[in-house]
Amino acid sequence: MKIKIIVGVVVLLLIGLFVGNWIVGNRIAEELDTKLRDRISKLDLPFVVTYSDIDVSPLSSKAVFKTVVMVDDRNTAKFTCDALSVQLSAVDILKLSQSDEFEEISSFQIELVNPLCQQFSMENEIKCGNIKLVFDGHITKGMLKDIESELPSEKQRVVFSFSDLEVDFPDLYREMMLTSEQRDQISRVNKANIVLNYLPESKEFVVEDVSISTPIMSSKYVGRLKYSGSGLNDFEPVQVDVDAEYSLTPSGTKWSTPDQTGRFGLSKLLCSIQTTVEFDERGKPKIPEGEFSFLLENLTAEFSGRLKKNLEREKIVQFFGIDLDDIGIEKFSISSKLVDNQLTVWDTELLSQLFSAVLSGDLLIDDKNPDNSIINNAKLVISNLSPELELSIAKLEKELQQSLPRDGKDIVLEFSGRLGKPEVKGLNL
Repeated sequence: MKIKIIVGVVVLLLIGLFVGNWIVGNRIAEELDTKLRDRISKLDLPFVVTYSDIDVSPLSSKAVFKTVVMVDDRNTAKFTCDALSVQLSAVDILKLSQSDEFEEISSFQIELVNPLCQQFSMENEIKCGNIKLVFDGHITKGMLKDIESELPSEKQRVVFSFSDLEVDFPDLYREMMLTSEQRDQISRVNKANIVLNYLPESKEFVVEDVSISTPIMSSKYVGRLKYSGSGLNDFEPVQVDVDAEYSLTPSGTKWSTPDQTGRFGLSKLLCSIQTTVEFDERGKPKIPEGEFSFLLENLTAEFSGRLKKNLEREKIVQFFGIDLDDIGIEKFSISSKLVDNQLTVWDTELLSQLFSAVLSGDLLIDDKNPDNSIINNAKLVISNLSPELELSIAKLEKELQQSLPRDGKDIVLEFSGRLGKPEVKGLNL
């Protein structure tokens, strides 16, 4: 019996809470609507702003403006969204509706549902699924005024994201002579996210996430900046940490024109870097440490017209007998690591129609005088030379009056000594 009574009381309280939220929300919405429409009518804006209705929920501290429309005076451009949601305390919402002056801002969230921007004369259009901005912190007018001598003492966090972005610029796409498949690849962003943190206690700016995803590209970046100083006047970086990944898979997309800059295309590009950069007491960066990898596949190049003829006249092209139609890279990869001024390179490979090359080695870097860096062990193997390139190398050997070191048909160059004046095993330079 007691349980039934307790449940009944809880249900009545919940009903009362929601009814009270609805009643108070309606009153705040009416007051906010009156004040906003009055202020908008008095503002000298170059565009007209309208909305159909306002819903306010004191429980969630949220105000939702429905069917927001902005149109310029000449009716040449238009912005619409199904809803504009502002999550802010009711008191702060009323303050903002009554004043143009910025005094302080606390945690808030703004979300646009299905925003659409249109430019009528050129039929340009940008539309999106959702756009969200979240701020978790506290900034006052005084903080911004004194920021040169004193950075904010409270934590700040900003999150910005959007999804399903589509950009349609018909004239530009026609000028670029893009196919419908290519338009779809470059005009859409599936998802993007940015998360930034300011941590005053540990004196750090943290990039928690910067990522973007499209039909042909994705990237992700995180990082951290440690600093010294109390304000912008004496701000000095102490250490920067970066961890980034990038991938590009254009799937047949080509860019530029063959008779002006050359027409290029590739099937895959992957890149990753993890690095730390420390700064000395003068704010000068030291040699960064970390790892780096890069992979490129099926890079193609097309040349035509006067550009092709000019390139064919270049001495290096004529000397090595390079056919511009054969220029391209089937694969280029490199992996490297730098720790305590020791640079190690491995899995470095270049494959093309003209030749193949593999490089590995170690280098002790002299950060004060790079030319004095010591090559501990470096080996370059060049193989699968085209007949034209073989002939050109024979000419080079004749000019040098010595043969390049070989293992069978492969050219093998082993380096040592100083970077500024390296020695090659079996070759008198």
